[in-house]
Amino acid sequence: REGQLKDLEKTRYIRYTLNLASSQIQVKITQIQDNSEPPKHKYKVQFEGNYTFANTVNGIHKFRFLAEKPQNYELLEGFKVFKDGQELQALVQETNQFGFDLPPGQQTQFKIQYQSQGDARWVYNAYNTLLSNFKLQLEAPFPNAKYASGILPQQTQEQGAGKVFVWEFKDNVSV
Repeated sequence: REGQLKDLEKTRYIRYTLNLASSQIQVKITQIQDNSEPPKHKYKVQFEGNYTFANTVNGIHKFRFLAEKPQNYELLEGFKVFKDGQELQALVQETNQFGFDLPPGQQTQFKIQYQSQGDARWVYNAYNTLLSNFKLQLEAPFPNAKYASGILPQQTQEQGAGKVFVWEFKDNVSV
């Protein structure tokens, strides 16, 4: 009615980004050939990423973790997300968003694992996130393995017929 006051309650969602305290990533890339003429080299990838997040936001404890799937694959299998060792189910299928509680001042660990195949290259994407305590170890057990990015690995080790590349940054880095 006109002239009457009403109380309204609204909920507003605000996006907070948790502090990514560390990233420890292990990748093994195996070279395979497709059946085309001439045969093309493609990759089979085994990925395991372990991430530690810290809640530095006072008064906020409900969050969503978005686990990005790799891109440009022909087959993706075993894509799983774990929080503190427990496998999670997505809030909505196909969104790869996972809800969780994390009290202020606390930390939690997430693990993402998958196998993919069919891409002509594999690229790690940090999605413009500020990283600290970051380590990416990439094993390529085939001849003439090379890294594709412009960021030089801190270590390159010969291993059998292939190489192991390591990128490690203790302080903050953005890629």
